[in-house]
Amino acid sequence: MTAAAPSGVVTFLFTDVEGSTSRWEKDANAMQAALAAHDEVLRSTIEVHGGFLFKHTGDGVCAAFASPRSAVDAAVAAQRALELPVRMGLATGEAELRVGHGFAGAGDGRRARRSDPVGRVDGGSAQRD
Repeated sequence: MTAAAPSGVVTFLFTDVEGSTSRWEKDANAMQAALAAHDEVLRSTIEVHGGFLFKHTGDGVCAAFASPRSAVDAAVAAQRALELPVRMGLATGEAELRVGHGFAGAGDGRRARRSDPVGRVDGGSAQRD
């Protein structure tokens, strides 16, 4: 069951496959299959953790969570399940869903999308890059 869009203080999760352009150029068929698996892992992980998937970016997704803990748990679970290297960023702030336009507000994630990854999960522990 898909969660309803959160409002008020929202934590956003943004993802991006590392090196996706070169992966497409190297082997488009393999990348197509890997991206389909990536999309399914993120969709199911976000759903299990109560997140609201509101945008696909081609090689990443944008999701919103009512709880920062749920967003972190989803990111950790996804990193552990993904076969591709994926950057993930989190941002928290006041926001509301604008139908047809995504979210708007102080925490809408513009800074997270432009920033370096917040960290990686490796061997069961989160590490800052």
